[in-house]
Amino acid sequence: MLSASKTYDGTDDLTGDVTIITGVGNETLTYTGATASSQHVATPDKYINAITLADGTGANAGSKDNYQLPDLTQHSSDNTVTISAATLTPTPLQLRRHQGLRRHNRRTNRLHAHVLIHRVCEWRHRRQS
Repeated sequence: MLSASKTYDGTDDLTGDVTIITGVGNETLTYTGATASSQHVATPDKYINAITLADGTGANAGSKDNYQLPDLTQHSSDNTVTISAATLTPTPLQLRRHQGLRRHNRRTNRLHAHVLIHRVCEWRHRRQS
């Protein structure tokens, strides 16, 4: 059984996110090149669409030759991927940009007020002439 779970990062890469359950004692396998069928949180029924099994390591190492991958062309109970939404966190840089924008808007508003006063003065001057 293959399953993967990760937080959205804009990629379909599943390196470090796949769990392989062999179902034979404590035997373990490793893998490379795992990707998801979609990188998007909202896409339903995501699955692992590419993976290369490798022999396990350590005391519980299994041999990849003793196992067959599930279907890599569709979602199934033996092949699932869950991608959770990423949390947005404002950074000081974003806050500075926002503050700079507010300063820019104040300058722009002062400029518009100055132009309006100038035009009113011109209009009064023409009217008096």
